[in-house]
Amino acid sequence: MKKGHTELEVPPAHTRNAFDFIRFIAAFGVLYSHSFPLTGLPDHKYFAGLSIGALCVFVFFSISGALVMRSWERSPNLYNFLRNRILRIFPGLFVCLIFSAFLVGPFVSTQPFADYVVSLSPYQYVLSGLIMFTDEHSTIQNVFSLNPYPNTLNGSLWTIRYEVFMYLVLAVLCVTFRRKTLAIGTMLFVFIVVWFSGKFSGMYDPGEIFWRLHVVGMGGALLKIAPFFLIGALLARTPREGFRPLLAVVGLVVTYFFKHSDYGIAMLWAALPYAVLTAAYHLPKIFNRFGKYGDFSYGIYLYAFPVQQTLTWCGITVVWQHVVLSTFITLLLAVLSWKLIESPVLQIKQRNRTVLSESNSPLAHGPGTVSQ
Repeated sequence: MKKGHTELEVPPAHTRNAFDFIRFIAAFGVLYSHSFPLTGLPDHKYFAGLSIGALCVFVFFSISGALVMRSWERSPNLYNFLRNRILRIFPGLFVCLIFSAFLVGPFVSTQPFADYVVSLSPYQYVLSGLIMFTDEHSTIQNVFSLNPYPNTLNGSLWTIRYEVFMYLVLAVLCVTFRRKTLAIGTMLFVFIVVWFSGKFSGMYDPGEIFWRLHVVGMGGALLKIAPFFLIGALLARTPREGFRPLLAVVGLVVTYFFKHSDYGIAMLWAALPYAVLTAAYHLPKIFNRFGKYGDFSYGIYLYAFPVQQTLTWCGITVVWQHVVLSTFITLLLAVLSWKLIESPVLQIKQRNRTVLSESNSPLAHGPGTVSQ
């Protein structure tokens, strides 16, 4: 951004990149991937034993690392940082948990309605979903009992605990160390060393180390997910000119040759975040306005699983029908979530950002460059 320009003069974020579009596609990819196991079919594996849904989760974490790092650099204040993360994650999550437990649950349970409502299970489900870091599973007994995934209201929410955990890791690093790139790089190195150590010791999934050490609330997926987030955070400090489409394509092509390797995920750590951020900056500009009417990706991610489980419970098990109907219903719920919950809450963040921008303006502090 040119010197002397304030953040207030920068075009809206959805007009400068295609992150909204990529997140929307990733959310749909998770929905599509879940349609197979939720209708009783095997989940297809495409890379290093990973499904499309898993790869899309890695896309989410790559973007999250970059955007959250930029959020910190825009407002390097721990209170603001944590508040903004809470406002983005928990209001939508809370409503989704209530929706699943009390609007879906009673009708798909084998318990009588009255018994279900007065039982502790739905309340424990909501509480454990909000607490996240517990040994309790976010399931309710006797719901979807005949489905391929019985007793599971929302099997997608497991990733949110890792998202929140990585927010906390990044916050600690940014608050504690002046040389943030070095601190993040060191943390990344630690995760990679632990993963390779587990692999060399003969573990099929190096993340087993968390179970063996009885680390509460953390599963083995953390070792796979964390590098995507941390590399995304490192790439957030890369100038836009550093993202070259040819280099991104070469990285993905080279990585593809490791699709059957046990170390394919390690190659993907480097290639995928760079490719995702490159796409966000270099896709045709028409995709930059995809988020003009809202960011529906989080709502899709939240509501897709309970919608899909309900369709299976209703007897809709033909995959293409399942995908079409679940897409339509989930998108409707996602739009409602954005319009009624997420967007109004995020206005609090926007008001805070406006105040910050005004306090950083040239009129307040003289000529200079305000970070975007």
